[in-house]
Amino acid sequence: DFKAKWAMAKQLLGAIFDLEKTAFAGTPEQVAEKLNARRAQGVTFFTVLFSDFNDGETLELFAEKVRPALE
Repeated sequence: DFKAKWAMAKQLLGAIFDLEKTAFAGTPEQVAEKLNARRAQGVTFFTVLFSDFNDGETLELFAEKVRPALE
C-alpha cells in the first residue's frame, strides 16, 4: 500500500531528506518521466532509496519498468 510505505519513508528518512521536494513517487511511467526530466536539466547522478527498503518486488518493478524507460 503506497500510503503506508510513504508514511514509513517520511518517518525514517524525513529528518534527513525533504521527501516532498526530492522523492519521486508514482507509477513506473511517472517515475521514469520525473527522472528523465531531471536528466534533461543536466543531472547525471541519482541515489535511489526505495520506501520499502529494497523489497524484491519493488526492485523488480524498477528494473523491468522504470530503468528501460530512461533515455
